[in-house]
Amino acid sequence: MCLFILILLFSSTELFGIQYKVKENDTLWSISKRFGVNVELIEKLNEVVVLKSGQILFIPDNIEEYKVLAGESLIGISKKFNVEVRYLIILNNLKDEKIYEGQILKIPVSDNIAEEKKNKEYFFHIVEKGETLYSIAKNYGVSIENILKWNDKRSQNLFVGEKLKIYGERKLQREKIAVDNSPWQLPLKSRGLLEDYTKNKRGYVFYLKESSAIYCAKDGIVEYVGHINGYDKVVIIRSGEYKVVYGYLNEVYVKKGENLKKGDSIGMVDYHSFLGKVALYIEIRKGKKSLELNEIFEDNNLFARK
Repeated sequence: MCLFILILLFSSTELFGIQYKVKENDTLWSISKRFGVNVELIEKLNEVVVLKSGQILFIPDNIEEYKVLAGESLIGISKKFNVEVRYLIILNNLKDEKIYEGQILKIPVSDNIAEEKKNKEYFFHIVEKGETLYSIAKNYGVSIENILKWNDKRSQNLFVGEKLKIYGERKLQREKIAVDNSPWQLPLKSRGLLEDYTKNKRGYVFYLKESSAIYCAKDGIVEYVGHINGYDKVVIIRSGEYKVVYGYLNEVYVKKGENLKKGDSIGMVDYHSFLGKVALYIEIRKGKKSLELNEIFEDNNLFARK
């Protein structure tokens, strides 16, 4: 029976665990700490009596506890967690498939599934020129394999503007663009991204050629982060006597109260269905007065009145 159990487990290591070859000086305690698995669980799954160098052990990825709900069956739970019924029987010392409401079951869960369960929220990363899957994975602390899986990609090839789904909380990005000695910085990586613009009563709408990160135009402190009807996600940064409003943001990388430097990334913009384009709203106020951008940025021709 013991051999049968081990064969079942080892035949499905890709589902929720790995095979580990015991090294000289390994102990059950050191192995359990290395993989974050209870010693008793390793002993039970592998019927360990004496640990020997070269011995192959089955190490589960993650074991979670699950409380059985009214009307649930072991078959239903196995489908819910994508685990075969026989493994649930082995791990929980069940004689058969009978379970009851309120019963606590141990459920083997793969690393990928555990990560997605832990991080139900996700965001989109817009691929920029020069980025690779390796650099993106490193930036967000996830694996290349997970990015491929989350986006149903079969290769590591990327294209500029591609949207990649990333599970978890977006790390605050502090990528900077090159800045000069001028008081103000254009909030785009390149002037070449600006396709057109329009001016309304208080601010400007930049129409961009493609999705883009947006950068802080002047040193300041984040005064507001939120959603304003008609402007999507909005960030307001106070820079001394000035306030800079950034709107039409699809993603926001900053939080209220943060101190930013000129050139720090604050968010990104993408296609807006209600505008039919990729756009950024920007408004610069001094007191109650909204300023003309050609009064702020040195390239007066770029924002001359039309």
